[in-house]
Amino acid sequence: MLVEIDHALGRLSPSERKVAEWVLAHPREATKSTVAAVSLAAGTSEPTVIRFCRSVGLSGFREFTLRLAESLSRP
Repeated sequence: MLVEIDHALGRLSPSERKVAEWVLAHPREATKSTVAAVSLAAGTSEPTVIRFCRSVGLSGFREFTLRLAESLSRP
């Protein structure tokens, strides 16, 4: 999932890129966060966090946190 996010950076809007960069810097924290917490930490709005999730091919924030946690648990 982190590789997918990194590859998506070039096509994300500036505000979505803020979310991506925060997630890349804090992946474990992101798996335990809420939409509100991620938006606050990244300096964006809650709808931007949802748009970011959709921009990386996921249905929403819940799927994002699950996929991210799953990818972090793999060796």
